[in-house]
Amino acid sequence: MMADVQHIPTDGSWLERYRATLRIALWCGGLLYRPQPHTLAIKVEGQTAHPGDWIRQDGNGFEVVASRAEADL
Repeated sequence: MMADVQHIPTDGSWLERYRATLRIALWCGGLLYRPQPHTLAIKVEGQTAHPGDWIRQDGNGFEVVASRAEADL
């Protein structure tokens, strides 16, 4: 079982980031897509999580927390 909060990776090779992001997309039921070449993002419940952002599981589903709002976690 994964934690209630997951961080979209920004470090590592493209393949490492792809694998980690895919694992998170499967965890939250989100859609993995590439808005730009070599950039990965996840669409989950109408919100987009970019590298550096966090996805938090709450009682009603999932919420994307922007990296600049990390203190809210």
